[in-house]
Amino acid sequence: MSVKFPSQTIPHKITPGDTLYSLAKHHNTTVGAIFSANPGIDPNFLQVGQNIYIPVFKPVAIAKSP
Repeated sequence: MSVKFPSQTIPHKITPGDTLYSLAKHHNTTVGAIFSANPGIDPNFLQVGQNIYIPVFKPVAIAKSP
């Protein structure tokens, strides 16, 4: 069994047309995870050149109970 947990974040500089949804989709994460990594971010006022962090999820193997 494998579950995905955020293991790190990567920086991203906002470019024209970026939305939290498009960034989440592109990086295979969620809008909620981006919010958690960027306290105080305003999704309705992303500024070109603004730096945010994108959580990167990696699968983690979980052993089954006997």
